[in-house]
Amino acid sequence: MKPFHKLENYVDKTPRATLFVTAGIGLLLLVFSITLISIIAVSAARTEVVYDATLWRNTTRLSKSLIPVRYNITLKVDMANELFGGSESIEFKLNANQTSMIILHARNLNISNYKLMKIIDAPKNILEVIKAPRSTTWSPHSFFIIYLAEYAEPGTYRLSLDWIGKLTYGYTGLYLNRMGDNKGKLVSSQLQASHARDIFPCFDEPELKALFTMSIETESVHETVLWNTKQVSLKTRTGLQLGPDSDSDTREIAVRTYAESPIMSTYLNAFVIGNLTHIEKKYTNKGGNEVIVRVYGVDDKPEAFGGYALNKSVEMLKYFEDFYDQPYPLSKCDMVGVPSFQAGAMENWGLIIYKEKFLFFDEAEDETTNKGMVNLVVAHELAHMWFGNLVTMKWWNDIWLNEGFATYAQGLASINVSDWTYKNFLIQDTRLRGLQTDAYATSRPPSVPEAAVNPDTAASYFDLIAYYKGATILNQLNMALGEKNFSKGLQVYLETFKYKNANMSQLWTILDDTTEFSNTQNFSVNEFMSTWTLQMNLPVVSVEYADPKTLVISQKRFVLKNPQTNDKPSPYSYQWYVPIQRRMYTITEDKQVDELENIMDRLWLQPDTSLIVDFPETNKTPVLVMNTNGDGYYITRYSYDLWTSILNLLKAKITELNSREKQVLLSDTDFLVRSGYYPVTYQQELLETLQKDGDYNVLNLVYSQISFIYNILAWDDRYTNKAEKWLEDWKPRVEELSVHLPRNPPPSYEDRLTNALVFKWCNRFEIQKCTQMSDDMWSNRTTIIPDYKATVYGNVLKDKGKDQWNKFLDEYNKTSSEAERGILEKTLANTDDEDLIKSYVRLCAEGDGVIQKSDSLYIMGRTIATSSPLAANISIEYFLDNFRDIMATFSGLQLARADYVERIVSVANAAQLSRIRSEVGDVYLDQYPDVRSSYENGMSQAVIRSAWVEAHATAILAEVE
Repeated sequence: MKPFHKLENYVDKTPRATLFVTAGIGLLLLVFSITLISIIAVSAARTEVVYDATLWRNTTRLSKSLIPVRYNITLKVDMANELFGGSESIEFKLNANQTSMIILHARNLNISNYKLMKIIDAPKNILEVIKAPRSTTWSPHSFFIIYLAEYAEPGTYRLSLDWIGKLTYGYTGLYLNRMGDNKGKLVSSQLQASHARDIFPCFDEPELKALFTMSIETESVHETVLWNTKQVSLKTRTGLQLGPDSDSDTREIAVRTYAESPIMSTYLNAFVIGNLTHIEKKYTNKGGNEVIVRVYGVDDKPEAFGGYALNKSVEMLKYFEDFYDQPYPLSKCDMVGVPSFQAGAMENWGLIIYKEKFLFFDEAEDETTNKGMVNLVVAHELAHMWFGNLVTMKWWNDIWLNEGFATYAQGLASINVSDWTYKNFLIQDTRLRGLQTDAYATSRPPSVPEAAVNPDTAASYFDLIAYYKGATILNQLNMALGEKNFSKGLQVYLETFKYKNANMSQLWTILDDTTEFSNTQNFSVNEFMSTWTLQMNLPVVSVEYADPKTLVISQKRFVLKNPQTNDKPSPYSYQWYVPIQRRMYTITEDKQVDELENIMDRLWLQPDTSLIVDFPETNKTPVLVMNTNGDGYYITRYSYDLWTSILNLLKAKITELNSREKQVLLSDTDFLVRSGYYPVTYQQELLETLQKDGDYNVLNLVYSQISFIYNILAWDDRYTNKAEKWLEDWKPRVEELSVHLPRNPPPSYEDRLTNALVFKWCNRFEIQKCTQMSDDMWSNRTTIIPDYKATVYGNVLKDKGKDQWNKFLDEYNKTSSEAERGILEKTLANTDDEDLIKSYVRLCAEGDGVIQKSDSLYIMGRTIATSSPLAANISIEYFLDNFRDIMATFSGLQLARADYVERIVSVANAAQLSRIRSEVGDVYLDQYPDVRSSYENGMSQAVIRSAWVEAHATAILAEVE
């Protein structure tokens, strides 16, 4: 048979057929014409496709009509050419009619070859191609928009596409770390809050959870390639097939595939690629499955310094499994220390990434505080594996629930697995840190309206309110409900919403149901907690005599106001449901103390009401101590008689109150003096009494407050000389404490911290025993106790000046020890040489020069600016002269920028504040919304500090000659 190529081949041989062919053609033309007319008619009748631009121009949020189900991603990473890219298919459900656009997130990615298909029959892989003739991007909201030729109907769809992006040295998305000379290259990632879109196109919102399957292709020379789940296969091939030179690429490429992830949010994806070493440990989880826990790092750091974190992490994982009553859901938990990281760590599921100093602990070189810091950060990230990862907040306005709970839970884990009494550290680690922001009129509620937070401002809500006020009010909730009830409610919450999203109201409802709280009170958990989460600040609870045998307890909003700050309204008129625990004592004239009543069944101080409390019958002087164990988040203001009785109690038997209660008394008194409720003489007398305490946390707070008062006076030229004399009055007690100061570190964690505190202060007072110890250790530097090192270095710098400063800077450049670098960072700021301070500020401001960019702003704000009045003035001038350059240089470090702005502004005097307001606040602040709240907090702190001097300087210096 011959092929049918041309019609004329048949003409001569079969003339009759011509008639049939001609007739057939005519018939076909007739049918075609009729069909064409029909199509035109149908098309004319069809509704024109409308593309609503408001869906991407006027909102930063994605439509809830597109729900991702599964991502299948191949990620290609070319470190040699500093490129990455890949291909993916996204399966999603469309639940709306007449959809004309598919909108997802992508930022700084060159997308190509996109194709949309509707899944008709998934098992048989029957797909219908959906025409999508064009696409565009809307960079203000990081949207990639695909326009459909026809309206898409509800159903399940698959979107496939390719993309390519650029690897840079940064701190968000997929980025290169700064490794130093001859260290090779290392890629790591940071996706929270909205940076998954920087790595692959996706629906990048926390509520849009999905399954992920990942394949990663890299050069074979990179032996460490980590993702969230375990690797299940490894193959090799030639050429990465990425970028313009892909056809000529002959490199050996390793192709790794990984097990499918649990259902999770996009921001929890994580990637680490390089050549790292690791140590590991295995345990069997609550579900009977083996979990491998590994600590990774560069060089030999895991082997040398990772053991502490590894051992503690296994203990903590077991603790959290019992606490949450949920097994750890993955088969591995990798913890990786990287050189370049903006925050302390990130809780990526199964692949936690840390800044090195928060993962590695060098027993021989690190200060003892670093051990506690590693313990807390590891506990915090592991707590997130359940609270945050397994159950996730719906949007960033409730980030406090993630971070506040992890901060609360890190304390629980530390109490249960650390080898020191961590419970006594909670007041200063959480409550006081929250108060330092929440006490001001520039504070904010922990939870804000969803519409108030967009992807660009989400980072600014990762603040002290989210972490530390959040943790403290959750601890108060635990106290109010009872530990067992609270724990049981949390377990039900996690089981109910695992692999899903939830908001705080859903947690309150479950806690109410499981504890039957509202059946025992005339209000619900939701009503109780809303007064703490939906309004800022906290109550001051006043206690005073109504008559000789009766006390009245009332509440009022506590706030330190900057007169130039507009007050913010509250939905609850700044009234709270306050759970109150108290303890009662009696004290005789000869200072005999008896605990009369330890009342743990709590009272409730409700909004717009007062409480009446009767003292039990006694012929002795009664003493009431509020806020037993310091679990309540409120400030107690005692009347003069009650205050005096507590002071007498402490003088008679200082150990009668526990460490937490004494810390609360100290911090409450400090804030009441700042606000004008108490005269400063109250604080002075309490400090004089409690400086005799032997507890580290009490002593630390005592000397912190002494330091605050001294600095606030000494930085004012009117009081500098008198401030020095005032400080000298505290020297005798320091001398007493220094008598037993050992030359070798004691075994106890608390004792080590106490010795470091005493050594620092006795050198400040130039007590001969301590200065001699310092000199002796410097003469043989190998003998310096790590906890004493900062003090020793400071003494040497003070004696030897500029030459020694340059030597310390050289050591900073050369050392590979994070512990040593941390100590030298503080030491280099400890100088009164104006030129050296300016040099240090400039070195920091370079960004990834001598000092890593991720450290620079913290050093400039927390270390240099607070070291002396001279350093503060230099720092403020640099801030004013270079504000825009600083914001540009550190544009990828939103958390650090905010912290820096607050610290610098907070140390300004009145004249400097006026300049900052006119030269920065009024001119540039609208361009940098991520630092606005920090700027306002710093302003408030500076104004309140100046007011403190005017109100209290004369009184506190009255007896100083």
